[in-house]
Formats: sequence, structure tokens, C-alpha cells
Amino acid sequence: MPTLTLGPDSNASAEELVGAARDPKTLLRFSTQSLSAMASSHEALDRILSSGQPVYGITTGVGPFIEDKAHVDSERQG
Repeated sequence: MPTLTLGPDSNASAEELVGAARDPKTLLRFSTQSLSAMASSHEALDRILSSGQPVYGITTGVGPFIEDKAHVDSERQG
């Protein structure tokens, strides 16, 4: 099964990405650097949410609904 690794430390071309999108047998994987960056971002967001500070678009609405509070359920969102 063909595999394409995605991330800033991979050298996948646009053509390879299009080919992978068109081939249901191609497995897409995130690079180690990408997974590490996503984990760091998740941890940072968890710290911010734990502080109780409003986070635009996550704990608040967006645009004209900014004053609305959104329900944040990390268990549902994964």
C-alpha cells in the first residue's frame, strides 16, 4: 500500500498529494514533527481553557455572536 507522509519535514509535492487524494489505497500519515506540533498546540489550548479566559471562536461565538458563550466539551471533541 502506498504511503504519503505529510508535514513541514516531508518533501511531498503537490502532485503527490493530488495523486494520494485520488487513490483510495494510499495511506496518508503525519510526520513526527507534525504530530509533535499538534500535541504542543493541544496542550497549550488545554492550558488556556483551564484558565477560564475566553478564547475567540472556541469558548465564544464568532463575528456578531461573540457575546454568546460556546459549550466546550473536550471529551466530545477528542
